[in-house]
Amino acid sequence: MKRLIFIALLFGVVALPGRGLALSIDSPQDCDANAVINCGLTNTANAMSAYQGSGVADIYSSFGITSQDINNLSGSAVDGVVTSNNNVWIHRSSGLCPDVDTSTLSSHDQQAVRDNPNLCLVATNAMTAGRQFMPGSTKVSNGSTTFYSRPPSVSFQSNSLPAFVVMNDGKFSFAIIASCGNPVKATPVTPVTKKVKAATTVRPTATQPPAPVQSQTQTQSQSQTVNVTQPAAPAPAAAPAATATPATTAVLPNTGPGDALGLGGISAVLGTVGHLAYTRRRAAN
Repeated sequence: MKRLIFIALLFGVVALPGRGLALSIDSPQDCDANAVINCGLTNTANAMSAYQGSGVADIYSSFGITSQDINNLSGSAVDGVVTSNNNVWIHRSSGLCPDVDTSTLSSHDQQAVRDNPNLCLVATNAMTAGRQFMPGSTKVSNGSTTFYSRPPSVSFQSNSLPAFVVMNDGKFSFAIIASCGNPVKATPVTPVTKKVKAATTVRPTATQPPAPVQSQTQTQSQSQTVNVTQPAAPAPAAAPAATATPATTAVLPNTGPGDALGLGGISAVLGTVGHLAYTRRRAAN
């Protein structure tokens, strides 16, 4: 069994799920002379063989489509439509719908978006190509091939045609109309620009030491001291002016020998004077 699986992988018989699976589109076939690929391209598995048809590579090259793009078509194409008003759409189920600002679209395209909730617009101003001339076409030559370029509004006989649409990095790249294999180029819609908030530069600040932790009693005391208004103290009364008094110099007794004799003589004289005064008072009486 393992040997059979190895052989199958070696010869490319087994396709890995989700990688390179062929995409089929149910579409009528145009087998007229205007088709770039006779009877169209309805399955990406046949894309490379169809690309080898006469003049196909020259026409696709003018639309920016390379052989590598065709070789990768099974892994890159999704189901979509090209409309006669020159727009390209894909199904929302593809998961590749870009986020579009519809206010940038014309009023006609805005209405088309509302009318097609299962589709999303991926490109506008589409141009396609065919092998035959019709009014409104421009003749183009590339290599040995001559073809005609024109908008779908010139050549489409119906409002829309199914197409293989290739998206790269969320933007429309190119499309191939399934019924005729005619290539399509167009202007990708402008996705919404998301605003990025600028980062705020924070300048480093000096680290402050933590404040001392105060007890609840200290906090309350400080709060009361701050909130209570103290009355202004009355101005002190002016002191009365001091009355000037003559300075008295204290005389200390001298206890030396000379001073002692002097004091004794004075005492004797005072005693004599007092005795005479007393004697005279008695005589008078």
